[in-house]
Amino acid sequence: MKDRSPTFLQRIANILTTALLMVACVAGVIFATFLAAPELFPELNTSPQSAQPELAVIDLPTLASAVQIPTLTNTPIPAVLATNTPSPTETFVAPTASPTKQATNTPTPAPELEGVELVPPTLTPTPTHTPTWTPTPRGPTATPTNTPSAFPFTRTTDSPIYLRNYANSAGCDWAGIAGEVLDVSGNPVATGLYRIHIWDGGVDVRIDTSSKRDYGPSGWEQFILDRPVERFYNLQLETVNQTPVSEVYRVQTANDCNRNLLYFIFLQNR
Repeated sequence: MKDRSPTFLQRIANILTTALLMVACVAGVIFATFLAAPELFPELNTSPQSAQPELAVIDLPTLASAVQIPTLTNTPIPAVLATNTPSPTETFVAPTASPTKQATNTPTPAPELEGVELVPPTLTPTPTHTPTWTPTPRGPTATPTNTPSAFPFTRTTDSPIYLRNYANSAGCDWAGIAGEVLDVSGNPVATGLYRIHIWDGGVDVRIDTSSKRDYGPSGWEQFILDRPVERFYNLQLETVNQTPVSEVYRVQTANDCNRNLLYFIFLQNR
């Protein structure tokens, strides 16, 4: 490899060059000082003005002392931090879970026919004396009712009446619904004008008045079962054209041999 180290002459040249640069720098400083303040060098001041009479010398403050240059200090400017103002939002309230209700034993209501008014049977004390059947039996005496109604016929206030079966010889091996239809004066209506509609409890029939005269001239009867049974039925009086002339009455038969005949009377109110 070729040796790149400087030679002796090159070193001498470098030293001289450095010295000359230093001398030039010193001379430049002296020259600059002379230009700025010639009074420091009176022996060098040979300008024509030196021959003129000396003028009063006024000490002027140097520029550096007259003008105080403020020192620039880096004063930190407080940073204005942008604050994130939350936009108004709707407050969401989480739904609170309702306490679980304990199941309660709710009694099951008695079955009802939709759209039909339930009329509980009137509890009538069982007579201590059971009437004996006669060849021309007649149902209970009709009791006028003062209950206003939108229909021309209503039930008597004591209907339904629970009796022992007396219109046949079946005795306790029978259960049925029977009754009469009376006019505004309490007399049997004419034959062929009205029918009794009985439905529910496995039955849906229409029975003409005067079809069972064992209960009177306008008597009617519907056989239910060959033994007493407790069931619900609906009764409504209609014309022969099936136009309702009474409201719907909800009745209940009894599981009792002494009450196996449910007797119901329709009475004209106007």
